[in-house]
Amino acid sequence: MVVRLTRLRIPPDKIKEVKKIYQKQIVPEVRKQKGNLNVMLLEPEDDSTDYISFTAWESNADASAYESSGKYKEMVEKINGMFSGKITFKTYKA
Repeated sequence: MVVRLTRLRIPPDKIKEVKKIYQKQIVPEVRKQKGNLNVMLLEPEDDSTDYISFTAWESNADASAYESSGKYKEMVEKINGMFSGKITFKTYKA
């Protein structure tokens, strides 16, 4: 299994909107992708604005195929302009 964590900062006035888009549009689309095991938005327990998009995949090949297909970029575009700074992501083996 491979896990990808995408870190983004969401300003307080955009959190509600981003969470709605994530649940209604991003989660269903990512779940359709070959090899996807899970997808969720991790929220901080403190007052920070650091959120993490968590995706789990059967293999690194599946995760890479999702990214190279343009779907990852398409999902990021759904919330473009609603986060501050750069989005960063890392891949981990589980």
